[in-house]
Amino acid sequence: MMPIDFKAYKAQVVVPLAKDRNRMDAVASAIRELKSGAGEQALAPVNPAKLFDLSSAADADLAAHFRSIETTLNKWGGNPPSAALLRQLLEAMKVAALDFERAEFWAGQATAQAKARSGHVAAFIEGVKADHPLGVVTPDDLEGLARGAGLSDVPVDELRRAAEAAGMSVEADFEPPAAAVPKVLSSIVSHPEFRTIGDLLVFPDRADKISFIDDLRIGERRLTVADVHAAHHRSETAKDSNAVQQAQKALGLIKSQCSDDAALHQLVAAVLFEQATSIVRQGGTRLQNRDGLIARGIGRTDASRVVSKLQPAGGGSAPSAPSIQILAALAAGSLGEAQRLAQTLPELADDTAERAVAVSKLQEAVSKKETARKEYDRALAARDFATAARALTDAIAIDAGDSDLRMKLEALPPAAPQTPVLRAEGTSVLASWPAVADRNVSYTVVRTDGSVANTPSDGVVVAHSVTAPSAVDTAPPIGRKARYSVFATRDGQQFSDPASAELMITPAPSGLMAVVTDSEVSLTWDMPDEAIAAEIRQETSEGTAQFFTVPQGRTLTVSGLTTGMKYVYLVRAVYVAAGVRVNSDPAQVDATPKGSIAPVADFQVRAVEDPNQHEVEISWTEVAGYRTEIWTFPVAKRSQLSALSTPDHFAAAGGRRIQPLPGGSERGGGVTRRYAIDDGVQIFLPYTFEGNVGVVGPGVVAGSAPTVRECVAEKFGDTVKLSWRWPDGDYLMQVSWHRGGLDRTARVTRAKYRADGGFVISPGDGVTDIGVATVIKSADEEWVSAPVAVAHAQDRMSVSYRLTIKKGMFKAPSVEVRLDPGEYSGPLDCLVVCAAGPFMPTSPADGDVRARERLELRAGRAATLEVALPKLPSPFWVRVFSDGSSSADLVDPPTDQMKG
Repeated sequence: MMPIDFKAYKAQVVVPLAKDRNRMDAVASAIRELKSGAGEQALAPVNPAKLFDLSSAADADLAAHFRSIETTLNKWGGNPPSAALLRQLLEAMKVAALDFERAEFWAGQATAQAKARSGHVAAFIEGVKADHPLGVVTPDDLEGLARGAGLSDVPVDELRRAAEAAGMSVEADFEPPAAAVPKVLSSIVSHPEFRTIGDLLVFPDRADKISFIDDLRIGERRLTVADVHAAHHRSETAKDSNAVQQAQKALGLIKSQCSDDAALHQLVAAVLFEQATSIVRQGGTRLQNRDGLIARGIGRTDASRVVSKLQPAGGGSAPSAPSIQILAALAAGSLGEAQRLAQTLPELADDTAERAVAVSKLQEAVSKKETARKEYDRALAARDFATAARALTDAIAIDAGDSDLRMKLEALPPAAPQTPVLRAEGTSVLASWPAVADRNVSYTVVRTDGSVANTPSDGVVVAHSVTAPSAVDTAPPIGRKARYSVFATRDGQQFSDPASAELMITPAPSGLMAVVTDSEVSLTWDMPDEAIAAEIRQETSEGTAQFFTVPQGRTLTVSGLTTGMKYVYLVRAVYVAAGVRVNSDPAQVDATPKGSIAPVADFQVRAVEDPNQHEVEISWTEVAGYRTEIWTFPVAKRSQLSALSTPDHFAAAGGRRIQPLPGGSERGGGVTRRYAIDDGVQIFLPYTFEGNVGVVGPGVVAGSAPTVRECVAEKFGDTVKLSWRWPDGDYLMQVSWHRGGLDRTARVTRAKYRADGGFVISPGDGVTDIGVATVIKSADEEWVSAPVAVAHAQDRMSVSYRLTIKKGMFKAPSVEVRLDPGEYSGPLDCLVVCAAGPFMPTSPADGDVRARERLELRAGRAATLEVALPKLPSPFWVRVFSDGSSSADLVDPPTDQMKG
């Protein structure tokens, strides 16, 4: 027998045991169970072979080995405390009459120990999973947790294998990247095209399953500097946008900073870690933040490692009462953990009632899970996959850790798609149906002659394993019915029940064309060989119709038509299905018999005299059978217009096609339309065309120019001095006035105006009809706007008004006064007077003054006020008077408006 090295035994077994509270408790529990008659199985959880150092004992010397151990433990007494506990364990083994001095006993213990350790490790890993919902743990954390669970003698490699077998990842800890992140790379994710810098590196594709902590990869492919150069080249040839410009700038910066793959890895890792840090700082649970990173393309393992680093699980506070821990596990959907806690947590005196409630809820959850499983079995047998999926989902909500439930859910066929919508498109059929949210679902579409397909192999397969919710049949049977059945699947093996619809396939004629002369229309078309005839309907704008039938043929000529009249032709293909004639939908073409193309005649442009409307009214005589568009050009381009013949030439010369406003008229070949226009003077040009052939008519200069504002005319002796606010731009002003039976004009530049402090009309006596117009000059011509009228001392301006008397059965009457100041700007003191009786008041004294208002009027802007009236018998009058203090006169409305 080898002598026991008690110094090493104490250092390697006894002292570590004294420091491990969990193992001390386990030894104490084994002692209690031995004393209560549990037998040798009570020793399995504590590994007595290690506790009593059997590695140094030969089989024949076990009795002597234990005597030596017992003597030494007695000598040590209670120092350390584990020595006394081991002595008690040895005494309990004697009292239990265990045959521990025989080798066969320890062989059995080794088997029991291995089984017990396997169970303890499995339970421990389940606990680790519950504490680490992200599914990752570091080797150091795993080893530390194992020590705390009394499994310090289990090698870390064994713990790692058990964790990975349970679906966890054991990943080394890492230090955050230290590289500085340029602002342009931080801001790249502000563009929705780039979820992370990974999308930038594969531009214009999307990067998914990005790894960046240990290595830089997208999926299984390493990212290198060459990828950056390729992405930068693609960005330079992409369609220009803000996002593309930002991509070019960012990729250029990466190229300049990263000379090799290692530098690229460091920079990208720093950018991604900074983005993850920003997301975590916004709050949310660790699972939410992990899933947010995955949605942005980060691989699951690296997303979990980063969130674990940035948002470590809380710890350090005292554990909650057992009842609270059980309920918390239930609330988290961890039924297995709740059952484990209920079995292992000690019963506390002050938690008895609460624990009973928690256990009751635990039993209820177990029952609900079992009910959901039975519902799943019933629905699966009935091929009710939707109900089966709901039942499994309910069960998983109760016990999220049950991998069997998840496997069953993943293996379920999807629910049957909704009924497809069928639409004939020429000689093809488009089948479409509502998409489902499950990205793993694909579809197979089958065509049959009439009956619904039972499986995806029944009939002609139109589409196989497509992910888009639509399919096109390019060779359907023509002139008869076909049924399309849609099957859904996740794995290509198990398929849903079909959704189906039926369609009669009768393609309309294709390639319908019309060729015209001045009195004939010749039609040509194509249609499937299965069509037996074509039926043609000719309609006119006058409402008349004529019908033609063409057996088998593909052409028709109609003569004796009216030049310039529009004809509509509807051509239907005729099929025979099951002995019944069936017509297709019509193909349509319009045709107008016409002569040679010519420019329009009588082209006129007139400004609309309304200060609130920036419009012109254009009229011309239409050329029968041809379309006319209106184009505008800058006045400076006039010399170039004679060379124009096509819209491409127009656009190159600065032209712009303008669209008519709603309304207008067409009568006897004459067309009148209104058009909204921009500020300034333009050339309006008519373009008459058909297809790519057209002619240009004569142009007309028209438009609007910015006018002077705040015009004032003041009389000084025998002169009249004008002043105004000039519009922006380099314009001349033309002043016009009437005196002595003659119309007179003069032009003034801005410089001259400033030098003279205005414009002076001399002599000013008898001057009327003063106006100021804007002059626009080009290289070889000029245009003068309509003049702005200027009031002066010899003129009084007028303000008109309208009255609307409002009477109700249950409310007092009122009157709405709407004043139109016309060209007048300034104050107006007005009085609203009401008078009963047959005679209209001629002054405010003839009635009751209901309102006295001072209004600040602006030219061209109507003003409105509403005044309450007393209840008066009919007839009564309402009239508005001016107090005479303003320089404008009120003009009464028609008498019927004033009488109530």
